[in-house]
Amino acid sequence: MAKLSIKEQAALEEKLCQERRQRFREAAERFASKAASLQNVHEVALCGSMVTDDPYPNDIDLAIVVDSLAELSVIARAARQISSTYHGWEVFVFRPERAYVGRICHRRECPREMGRCDNTDCGHVPFLGNLRDFNFDPTLFLAPPIKILWCREPKSMLLDWKEALGARLSDHQTYRPITLKCWECGRRFLFSVGEQKIFAKRGFREPKRCELCRLKRQYGNDAVSVLLDLEEES
Repeated sequence: MAKLSIKEQAALEEKLCQERRQRFREAAERFASKAASLQNVHEVALCGSMVTDDPYPNDIDLAIVVDSLAELSVIARAARQISSTYHGWEVFVFRPERAYVGRICHRRECPREMGRCDNTDCGHVPFLGNLRDFNFDPTLFLAPPIKILWCREPKSMLLDWKEALGARLSDHQTYRPITLKCWECGRRFLFSVGEQKIFAKRGFREPKRCELCRLKRQYGNDAVSVLLDLEEES
């Protein structure tokens, strides 16, 4: 199989990310459709990177406004079904009086008896929890654009809350595939959007070496030779 050029690699990444974004949107809409049939649900909204101009979203963030927690088990089941598309999802639960309640747990059964849960209130409300290192800030949460997928009332509580707070996204980092030159071999290589986000999240600088030279430094020349042989055979 012929090795793709940098331009072809960038085009392929963009195509795959567009397809990924479409799958994410369809999964979010399926969740909203299921939630809309429930009596206690007021609205469902898509938020986070899926609503910004970022063509390479990392996750599916949803907000749901409910009258009570009586139908939480059904909401949680619908949320877990998003995992058939992608495991990186979060559903944030709110009450109509502009109150954040928590996020839907990813687990089908509560692990409180095993002591393996990151929620501070594990087991207090079934299917709902608050992470230890997460402090909800409505201004930060509502700052990015919000797309209402379904709303029972004429006006959205989330959009009204956003407007009342004056929450706006002032500085949003966007990413595009870029080409770098390897300090070791001199070849040019693609620094993909996915890699850029990982590097930024961990506070790393741009890589100085291409993937092969990085592997060579870590595992030696023999490992790289094996990898190249496998690429030629594929």
